[in-house]
Amino acid sequence: MNNKALSNIVATVLIVLLALAAVAIIWSFIKPTLEDAGEEIETQNACLQTQVEIMSCTYTTADPKTATVTARHVSGDIASITAVLSNAEGLATTETMPIFSLGSLTFSIPIGEFVPVTATIAAVIDGNTCNTITPIDCTVA
Repeated sequence: MNNKALSNIVATVLIVLLALAAVAIIWSFIKPTLEDAGEEIETQNACLQTQVEIMSCTYTTADPKTATVTARHVSGDIASITAVLSNAEGLATTETMPIFSLGSLTFSIPIGEFVPVTATIAAVIDGNTCNTITPIDCTVA
């Protein structure tokens, strides 16, 4: 039997095994990143296909002090809508309400001494909040 020929075969097999091991190690690092990126793209796509509108924002100055935000779910498959009220100092308070169908919904948010200046809304899809829409001014009811 030719030992030189056998030595070349063993060396080739070892090189192939090392290459396969290197590919497996690299794949173990790349796969989670690719999966996360895919999920993020799906969420962003769902956000782009969703349309919500803010219709009005009013608040009361008499007890109990509340803000009323009216929103409309126009299209898209969402779980809830988050309303964000901001005051003159830039502080914000939020309230999330589940959505069961297309159409209007009204948030009644207790505000205490918080005086809202603007309100905006954002769709919530699979626990991820989409970008908020352009805020509107709140007025005294």
